[in-house]
Amino acid sequence: MTGPASRPVARPGLVHGTLLAGSTLISVALVGFTAYRGPTAAATSPVFFIYFPFLFAIPAVGVAFVFRQLCAPQAPGTSLDQWWSRQGGKALACWGLLESTAIVGAMFHVLTGSLLPLVVTAAGLVLLALSGPDRLNQP
Repeated sequence: MTGPASRPVARPGLVHGTLLAGSTLISVALVGFTAYRGPTAAATSPVFFIYFPFLFAIPAVGVAFVFRQLCAPQAPGTSLDQWWSRQGGKALACWGLLESTAIVGAMFHVLTGSLLPLVVTAAGLVLLALSGPDRLNQP
């Protein structure tokens, strides 16, 4: 009697791609909404709103970097599924922080109409793209 076919425990490429595509789609939609309708609270928004994404992004990217550093490299003799079952939570936390950084920047662009929060959006998307699953299990 043979058992069921072995399926991978984790599909990190699919998870990472979904997070990247989702945050990119949301960011583009928010920027497009702002271009079409104009900023929602530009006349009444304080200047603090323009700089808040940076105050959010700096610690979030720092913590994401810490989670990335906590991911131990794949030990010889262990399978990729074993590595992902042990390190997948840290990777997901890292990706979630970078995704939220991108969305926060786009959201504050909608509120203020300033292009400065889009720097945070672009940085979050680039860092999320660069922190793919193939880079996490390397020393």
